[in-house]
Parts: sequence; C-alpha cells; structure tokens
Amino acid sequence: MLSRAGATASCPAWRRISRTVRSRYCRQVADLPLSGRRVRLRVRTRRFTCDAVLCGRHIFAERFGDAADEAVVGGRLAVAFGDSVPGVLRQSNQEG
Repeated sequence: MLSRAGATASCPAWRRISRTVRSRYCRQVADLPLSGRRVRLRVRTRRFTCDAVLCGRHIFAERFGDAADEAVVGGRLAVAFGDSVPGVLRQSNQEG
C-alpha cells in the first residue's frame, strides 16, 4: 500500500497548505499479470479541506505525482486494451 507521510497537502486551485483531513479512501492501479500473478498497487489517499473562502473546490485529494495521479491503469494494460479500460477502472475506483 502506498501512502504519503506528510501531514499537509496543497490545494490545487489556491495553492494553500491544509492540515485538515476530511476523509481517506483507497484506490488501485491495475496492470497486466507478471509471471502469471495479478499486479495491483493500492494507494491510500486523503481528502483535505481548503480554508480559502473563495475556493470553489473546498475539498481536494492529496497528490502523489504523475505516476499515481494519472495512472489508474498501468502502462502495459492501457496499451493492451486501449482507451476503453481506463474509463471503466476510473469509474469503479471512484465508487469505492
């Protein structure tokens, strides 16, 4: 399981630092099997609140960088199945 150790996160809209954790959730990065075994990366993500009065987001998820934020589907799986798989996996991860 991948998680961040820092106590703060920055609002992507206002760049303000927040220490207020609203909730946590887990999501998974999927990839093709490796040596016949299923590959999954579980990411524990925290949702923070932005205290900027004019912030339209109010709640935002911490960022892990391009590798985890953009890759709900691993590179090999995306190449093998095209654009239809990422949408399905993103939808299922948001529900859980």
